[in-house]
Amino acid sequence: MYTREGLHPLDLFHESWFILGLSGLYATIVLVVPEYAQFHVFAVPIEPIATIGIAVSLYLGFKSSQAYARWWEARTIWAGIVNDSRSWCSAVRGLTFAPDGAPLGRDEQLALVRRHLAWINALTYQLRKARRLKPSRWPRMFDHYRQLNDPAFHQMSDAYLRFLDDDERETVPDMVNPATHLLNRQSDALARLARDGRLDSIRHVHLQVVLERLYDRQGQSERIKNTTFMPPVQLFGRIFTWIFLLLLLVAFIDIFENKAVLHQLTELQARDYMFVVVPFSMCLSWIFCFMEKVSESMEAPFEAGPNDVPIATLCRVIEIDLLQMMEEPAPPKLEPVRGVFH
Repeated sequence: MYTREGLHPLDLFHESWFILGLSGLYATIVLVVPEYAQFHVFAVPIEPIATIGIAVSLYLGFKSSQAYARWWEARTIWAGIVNDSRSWCSAVRGLTFAPDGAPLGRDEQLALVRRHLAWINALTYQLRKARRLKPSRWPRMFDHYRQLNDPAFHQMSDAYLRFLDDDERETVPDMVNPATHLLNRQSDALARLARDGRLDSIRHVHLQVVLERLYDRQGQSERIKNTTFMPPVQLFGRIFTWIFLLLLLVAFIDIFENKAVLHQLTELQARDYMFVVVPFSMCLSWIFCFMEKVSESMEAPFEAGPNDVPIATLCRVIEIDLLQMMEEPAPPKLEPVRGVFH
């Protein structure tokens, strides 16, 4: 997620050069080839093209709103995970003692908190493990994710293994869904405390309710991750955009020719004036293509792209809060990489 108000010029260049070059080349060919081939381009009136443009704009608006809704739902889910994580640590510290008032050992409390930190990091790793984005060492706004070889960015399993004891480190990675298994281990730990008489039924139920909310948050995150964004909407949005841009250039030729006649330009002046179509075509192509790209970049909010929900940063926020609540050394906050929180 971008943290600065503006975008780095290098990021814009990487995403813009192909669109600008292709549209400029197409516009130049349409203007130059008829001149040398001695035939006139069939001019299309602007009115039907404008109608197509309205339809494309509405379609892209719908696509953008739906993509943002997915992104916002993902951000809301993770806001709930942050809150539930703090609730879990507070409940472990305040409720885990026997009915006679005997406190739970600090090591046992810390084990429950560290297993929760393992769960949140395992969930983040799983959400980012399968990507449709391409790896990149350099900044990209779309279609790429940064290769950051650090467990804090959840591109390797060490992200969650570092919080587990030796026994769990051997068994958890073999599970199909390590995050679910870790929540199950938490439930088993609470059951053992209840059987040993160190957790009465009321406190046990309260802690189990927090675990159930965490199960819900995990399931909601997995639903967004595993449910692709309506492929027909994604495909036809791109097709309609390019059809509109290709036809719009032909309509521009008609408009500019009429303007040349209106201002009574000479043949040489009119020929030079017609090449103003090229920058206009490049500008409009860039605008419509970026509208489509921005909405597409929000469709899958967990893939470590620059426009995604910064779940690695939120994980570190949870780690800092919980470890400080347990009066343990906490890691530093994650800093943005080239203005992007990951």
